[in-house]
Amino acid sequence: MMTKYLLPALGKLFAAGALLLLVVPGSASASVRAAAYSVNDYSYVGLTNLQNSISNGQGLLNSLAPNFYYSQWEFDNASVYDFYFVDTERVPGKADDTDYFDRLTYVSCSWFGCSYEYGTGLSYYTGRGALDDGWPIGVTEVTCNSAADCTKPPPGYYFPGQCRSWPAAAGGTVNHCRYNQHRKVQTSSYAARFANRVNTDSNYICLGESPNAGGWKNCSTNGSVNIVVFDMNHGTMPKLWATHWGRMFAGVHAILGLMTISGNDGDGAFSTPDRGATYMGQNDANPNIAVVDAWAQALNDVNQTDGAPCAPATGNMDYNRGGGHGFNGCGCNTGMVTDTTVATSNNRVSQESFSWAVNDGYDVTGAVAYNVKWLCNYDSGTFGFTK
Repeated sequence: MMTKYLLPALGKLFAAGALLLLVVPGSASASVRAAAYSVNDYSYVGLTNLQNSISNGQGLLNSLAPNFYYSQWEFDNASVYDFYFVDTERVPGKADDTDYFDRLTYVSCSWFGCSYEYGTGLSYYTGRGALDDGWPIGVTEVTCNSAADCTKPPPGYYFPGQCRSWPAAAGGTVNHCRYNQHRKVQTSSYAARFANRVNTDSNYICLGESPNAGGWKNCSTNGSVNIVVFDMNHGTMPKLWATHWGRMFAGVHAILGLMTISGNDGDGAFSTPDRGATYMGQNDANPNIAVVDAWAQALNDVNQTDGAPCAPATGNMDYNRGGGHGFNGCGCNTGMVTDTTVATSNNRVSQESFSWAVNDGYDVTGAVAYNVKWLCNYDSGTFGFTK
């Protein structure tokens, strides 16, 4: 496992200090609903169907830590609408995340008493994302020795360019140019309001903007979600975590997803039925495990043969150079947190367990520093991500 401490904050750098133990107010509300949004059927948008998204989402819900999540929702296939992911204030009249992906905790009172409507503490999307890892499918690859060789993005792709590196079958590395491109949630429904695509690097998604978080992100205070998982192919790219996920933080504690290093086949994240269950299963093995660590460690519990090798020898499934564990090729389970200081961001990524994650008193109140942690299915310490 590798941890990367990144310090982008209003143009400033901060020196890492001692970790702080954050106290979670016991009087805060709790967001204890878990929701799975799962899509197998992509026939409406003309894409190849997936096989395991629904069973993956159900595996998560069936494995929930009962002490933390008391209520659950399941939305499948065409009932997963694109506007569920878009912030209600950012696109008034079309979006509705407040009632779904980022559902607020409600207390309704009358003469006869009060009823409590659970807010969403964990939202898990499992389905398609972007089609590639930064290079168009079917276009001849461009080899490179460094990012200086990657200066001509194809149409629809953007700077920065990367010289992406991964293990080669015969030894050494494969080095190909990759470029930035929008990462997205891909739905498939007749009731779409955003063409069945919502970019995670747009300003449309604003997650966790609860009353405890405050209005620092300028998207009201009507959210609730604390942990968000985008279990989708090509969810982010190396070193572009802040670009692809940073805009979504508005109080949410952690965003988790999949980072594809190689596997440019349109299905870079293998559609495994086990990732959701193995994620929640980490809490059974260690009730104090941090939610980001649980997502990273879940990679090891998905069978290596669920997915293709990083660099197979011709004609066989050779995992000697890594791969599989839920990826077609090289990839990493990746988590990101943000907070108001380096110390509190360090603390959040290393110590926030599921018992903390349901507590809205621990909502993020600003974004100054962020941490990213990943676990890869190959030796990323030796091979790295880029040249």
